Amino acid sequence: MKSVILPLVLIQILLACVAALAQPGKPPGDVTVGPAAIWNPDQAAMRVIRQKCSSLSPPEFQACFISGMRDSGASSEAIAFARSIEDPAFLRAFRKVGPVDVAYVTYPFRANQNEGCLLVNCIPSRVDIDALQTLPQEAMKRDPVYRELVAKFPEALLFAGDRYETDYPTVENLAGGGKRFIASYDLKNRCRACELLGTVKFGFDFDSAGTFLGAKFLGITKASGAIPDRARE
Repeated sequence: MKSVILPLVLIQILLACVAALAQPGKPPGDVTVGPAAIWNPDQAAMRVIRQKCSSLSPPEFQACFISGMRDSGASSEAIAFARSIEDPAFLRAFRKVGPVDVAYVTYPFRANQNEGCLLVNCIPSRVDIDALQTLPQEAMKRDPVYRELVAKFPEALLFAGDRYETDYPTVENLAGGGKRFIASYDLKNRCRACELLGTVKFGFDFDSAGTFLGAKFLGITKASGAIPDRARE
């Protein structure tokens, strides 16, 4: 009799696990982000971390960075957030919007674009607005203004815009209680430090429960003087 009961108990446990995984919501283990996760180290703390960690390979570097955060007094929430990011990074500011919020992240060891912006506390747990390869760039490339710019500047490239100011991205309400986060990007001639050709906007849509619905191309505005009148004659 016991040999029959045991398999039944195991089956019930497995079914319960499957049901739990099927429930809508955030996957287990996701980090909920809030103001308690902010960490703003001083120059001395970052100097110590650089000295200790700079010679290490990526996996060891991340562990060393986390250890340096702990030694400098970072909160458990700040450390949990840093652990959840692939690159060594920390939360420098937080903006409550609800149900989806904005995390302003510093990547102190990147050669370029040290400031980033994540949409957090959503489903999935975060959306990186600067993962350029995930943006609907095909829609952008069909835009007449983009085509006009690329005809003049064929080496035009898209880069993340300024991510330091905490007033951005802007937020609009959608029908049904959803939110749209609108972010700006720079279209430049050949390189990050090169001439600005235009400003591109993409929107990141979420429903009322915070589920990500997708990104949309919203338009492009030419930079002043990017295409002088004589270039179109």
